[in-house]
Amino acid sequence: MPKRAPSDGADLSRKRPRSSTVNSTGSNRASARVTGDKVSVGTNDWGEFVRKNKLLVDKTDLLLHVMDDDNPDAIFRPRRFGKTMFLNMAYDFLNIAEDEEELEEKMLTFKEMNIHKVDSTFIDEHCCRYP
Repeated sequence: MPKRAPSDGADLSRKRPRSSTVNSTGSNRASARVTGDKVSVGTNDWGEFVRKNKLLVDKTDLLLHVMDDDNPDAIFRPRRFGKTMFLNMAYDFLNIAEDEEELEEKMLTFKEMNIHKVDSTFIDEHCCRYP
């Protein structure tokens, strides 16, 4: 079947909402949240994605699973699936802040993410506490 051209009445002017929720399938985890309005390819800097409002699937609640589980985790996913982005986010969350201003910025950033909705005390206990 041929693809429909935009001139056939497809509404391409609609913009995606700034933040939307994608329900998880049958798990007790929080829903994944898609944030941002700019698509970026080829960078894995989680902080840059958040600061520049780029399109991002919020997987911060996975930190709860990784840190609360006694067994080591292995993440097997296809390429371009967010594995390195998740590790960069975990590094940014756990690494000690250089000064009080950076600590406050990180705390505010993570309090807007899914991790705060799932367990609000987790951020205060673990954010910027590990070298």
